[in-house]
Amino acid sequence: MRRSVSGPTPTGSCSSVEHTRALGAEIERRRTHRAGFTDLPVPERLLEALVKDASNEGARLTPVGSPVAVSLIAGLTQAAQAVQSQDRVLTLEVIRWARLPGSARKDGVPAEGYPRQAARTGPHFPQRDYAWRHDWGSQADQSASTAPGVGALLTTPGDTRQEWTATGQALQSVLLRAWVYGVSAAFHTQALEMYHLREFLRQELCSQEYPQMIMRLGITFDDKESVRRPLSDTLE
Repeated sequence: MRRSVSGPTPTGSCSSVEHTRALGAEIERRRTHRAGFTDLPVPERLLEALVKDASNEGARLTPVGSPVAVSLIAGLTQAAQAVQSQDRVLTLEVIRWARLPGSARKDGVPAEGYPRQAARTGPHFPQRDYAWRHDWGSQADQSASTAPGVGALLTTPGDTRQEWTATGQALQSVLLRAWVYGVSAAFHTQALEMYHLREFLRQELCSQEYPQMIMRLGITFDDKESVRRPLSDTLE
């Protein structure tokens, strides 16, 4: 685990100010995971707290417990990734975001931020191929990290700009609280970038709500540094 937590519990029994400060302290440290997880379970109390955090921001976080539903989401992700890997423009964008080792860039995906060759999860959730045609990437042993973790869908009732903003705020709260308690997130947006696949998810798995993010939550000991752009670069 990343840290020994004392004081606030996963269910948030601290003051709102203390809670906000605790989350804010993790912004520079949190990073996205791009491989499988260990078999260590994500605590149910933490999942409940994450669901509440998302609801407080106007979005819905739904952990996916059904193995059939998890396999379905994995299959859609595989299909979308297979199609997008043949798209030259998308492939070039992935290459552009893969930073050179030792790069001083404040954006992009650092070379140590993804495995050179990730072990397959079961069911398989493919990642963007940042290691495409080069030998960069982390050489950390991922052979024991093949669990998919807890699948989760972040949805909103509508698909307006206001709900996109609510999604971002909910995602921030979920990711930071999870990180505080040693839980990382892996993202899979491939199917959400294809209208017909996103609609299938909305109608078949999301109770007609709009899927805004597909993620997996789990525990890993492969900690790496994160990269953050200065706040001044993101504000107009």
